[in-house]
Amino acid sequence: MDLSNVKVIKPIGSPDITVPPTMTAEQVLVAMNYDMSQYDMSVAGDVLTLSTVAGSKGLIDTRVVNGKVLPIGNRCNFPTDRDIERIAELFPEDNLFETLNDGAKLQVYFDRLAETSEAYVLQAFEAQNAEVATQLAENVATLKQLLDRALVYGVKTDNPVSERIVGTIADTATLLGHQITLAESMEVDARQRQAQEAERQRILEEIRQEG
Repeated sequence: MDLSNVKVIKPIGSPDITVPPTMTAEQVLVAMNYDMSQYDMSVAGDVLTLSTVAGSKGLIDTRVVNGKVLPIGNRCNFPTDRDIERIAELFPEDNLFETLNDGAKLQVYFDRLAETSEAYVLQAFEAQNAEVATQLAENVATLKQLLDRALVYGVKTDNPVSERIVGTIADTATLLGHQITLAESMEVDARQRQAQEAERQRILEEIRQEG
């Protein structure tokens, strides 16, 4: 399914999620930890609708998230597990076991989640990137150590593994080179699209002012 034009994600029963201009719909779904196997997706214009099989469970069971006991949310209707986790962050003093049964309070929660959806997506995306950066730095450090050792054993032609070490390094260098070239190309394309859109908006504003 093509999600390239999606600007709003509409999970049935939950507040809409605005796709930030610097992100794709796919990146937002990943950042928000949506398990797409649990949803039916449909696109109409620039809106992606997520729906699940009818039926939900009540707020009876409990779970622990970041050391805090929280109710189990509904599967598809507000509030879901994800909604409750965000509510707990935004309203840390509220007893959710009581307030989630208060219709007026639920409306307050719903409105607040809707107001903060874009900022929350960006925050989740940044946290995800930070985690990836940490893991990448650790892997690169390990790889550097291995390469130093590979230089030692790769030249020992009397060692049966020497040839495989040399081949692995060559294949890895080629593959990584291709991937970096592709990443750079995609980065250029993304920036060109942003520049084109900015120029389009500038020209459109000039036309409107002339009118």
